[in-house]
Amino acid sequence: MKFLIIDNNQDDRVRIKQDFQKEFYGLEFLEVDKREDFDEVIEKSNFDAVITDYRLDWTDGLWILRSVKERFPSVPVIMLTDHGNEEIAVEGMKSGLSDYLLKRTMHRLPMALKKSLRDVRLDNGHNKSGNQAQVSPGRYNTTETISDYA
Repeated sequence: MKFLIIDNNQDDRVRIKQDFQKEFYGLEFLEVDKREDFDEVIEKSNFDAVITDYRLDWTDGLWILRSVKERFPSVPVIMLTDHGNEEIAVEGMKSGLSDYLLKRTMHRLPMALKKSLRDVRLDNGHNKSGNQAQVSPGRYNTTETISDYA
């Protein structure tokens, strides 16, 4: 799977990658820290999920969310922030944000990503079958591997 990580802070990007590599196998990362790179990646690349900081030097996470959803409506987007508030979270969720986490709770990011990927998979199954997806309780647990989402 390929993840797009958008954050000005290289230390945060490294931490995100390390956290994901502990939980998932066979990952590829695209990293963006400036607008030119974002434009190129969004135009030429394909990815399975986006993790973005809210506050960027050149824009904000809500703009990133809208840009990604315009081009890739089913790709989950998770927003991280040190400087967020409830209004930003609500606006993001109404615009299709998969999850919203404070950076101090970044340890929750792998679980949030698993849930977001599972939700997309269930939505795609629902849309393809025309029927509501039926999932038995307990079918998914925290020991899922990335191959469960491929």
